[in-house]
Amino acid sequence: MSDDQTPTTFGVENEPADPGPDAFVGAFALLTDGSRYVAMRSDDGIDLIRADRLEGETYRESLLREIGWRLDLDPKRDVVCSGVPRAHLNSRLCGKGGGEPKWYVCQFYVAHLYGKRWRDKLDARDDLVWLTGDELMTGGTAAAKLPSDVQELLQIADLIPPDER
Repeated sequence: MSDDQTPTTFGVENEPADPGPDAFVGAFALLTDGSRYVAMRSDDGIDLIRADRLEGETYRESLLREIGWRLDLDPKRDVVCSGVPRAHLNSRLCGKGGGEPKWYVCQFYVAHLYGKRWRDKLDARDDLVWLTGDELMTGGTAAAKLPSDVQELLQIADLIPPDER
């Protein structure tokens, strides 16, 4: 971290007043079936489900909206999402490739897939990757890597407890 870079802080009370127009302000899903976590394939590898927080929405509401839309699930029937985030980060990352720092004002929520409907829907999809807690914390698998920003945020907050790895 360079001298001019603001350190990572935790908690809503420490959010930057103006993170800038290119900041990510939103939530990430630690979506699990109890033993594995869901990531979605993208052009660049895989990514956690993430949702930009829209005006008038809480971080949690935005994430549930996105889970429902991206996975064609009913977030009120198929997902049980924690009421509080596992972490709230305010982090200015440069990324492993250098470049301009970008603010991440984000929350990570644990969301459990619930019931039976989700199994058939998600098993039929080829755009999902299931990761263990250890794979999540180390950035994915050899064949499917998480973006460097997500890897860095997961490591900063040490989001997956040792007993879930």
